[in-house]
Amino acid sequence: MFGAFSALTKPMPAPTNVGGQAVLEGVMMRAASGLAVAVRRQNGEIIVKDRTFVSIAEKVPFFKIPGLRGIVVLIETLCAGYAALGFSAEQAELGEKEQERAQAKASGDGAAESQAGKEEANKEPSSLGTTLAMIFAIAIGISLFVALPHGLTMLVGWWLGGLALKSLAFHLVAGGFKLAIFVTYLSLLSMIPDIRRVFMYHGAEHKVIATYEAGDPLDVEHARKYTTFHARCGTSFLLVVVVVAILLFAVVFPLIPWLGEGWTSHFAAVLIKIPLLLPVAGFAYELNRWASKHLNNRWVRALVSPGFLMQRLTTREPTDEMLEVSISSLKAAIARDKVKEEKAEPENVVVYRDFADVCSRLV
Repeated sequence: MFGAFSALTKPMPAPTNVGGQAVLEGVMMRAASGLAVAVRRQNGEIIVKDRTFVSIAEKVPFFKIPGLRGIVVLIETLCAGYAALGFSAEQAELGEKEQERAQAKASGDGAAESQAGKEEANKEPSSLGTTLAMIFAIAIGISLFVALPHGLTMLVGWWLGGLALKSLAFHLVAGGFKLAIFVTYLSLLSMIPDIRRVFMYHGAEHKVIATYEAGDPLDVEHARKYTTFHARCGTSFLLVVVVVAILLFAVVFPLIPWLGEGWTSHFAAVLIKIPLLLPVAGFAYELNRWASKHLNNRWVRALVSPGFLMQRLTTREPTDEMLEVSISSLKAAIARDKVKEEKAEPENVVVYRDFADVCSRLV
């Protein structure tokens, strides 16, 4: 793992502002004012959807204040990432429909072919369904990583005969449970074949971003040599969130005089932790951002090394085909970023025959 630092600490030729997220059979990439998601279809085609993306922080300078900007980035990333996941899932479903129609056509079943075509034509995206699914996912996340660790720590405290809610020990134990749940959750996810492929696309995303940040040409040959670890990875960010949360909760909870040790106090504490996650995320973002710019310092490298260890759970070495998809997404995001907002189409969807077609049309 530590050998990867040689690539991570390579000086950048110019400031960069790109990030990404792996999705089903694809990658979402975000530039300063361009966002794109590229997905590999089952027939080998690469479909790319891109749009102009302007952060609210660009429109309202107040949100550029350190601490606040991290919260804005987190919310915008969650929304954009969830939309990209929906698009990739839709493409996967369309691929299955195409296979069904092809099989029906080969077997001479015209009725089945016609029915499959009608179902696809009548399918309309449900914004309400997407919103509800996102709310449900957030609720599950809060339950797993806020309520469950707190509840387990309560049980440990009662078993030991005393672990005060306002003590540092309580929050250290709760943080340990969070990490254990997080590692177990990711380990179980990695056993699912489709998720393992998502983790491979995650590795492809990191390699391609590193290629761009180093100023190398965006091609498979150059991307292949970079590590699957990245200093600004969301996995490392979550680890920082846990550490910052332990420290913040240890400071905040002793200042609340009415908190005791009963069920109502612990229930209230869980409710208090939820909104506190926003300043925690904001501060964690600033730490991650600062660390990514100082990786040449050995002490900073030592501090971020646990995050790279965690990335072993969420990244895998990608195939060349996955690197092609990731490069396609970044090329589209950068191309959109270069177009003046007032002249840009609100959204653009292009189907490319293959990666060579992408390279010939996206510089």
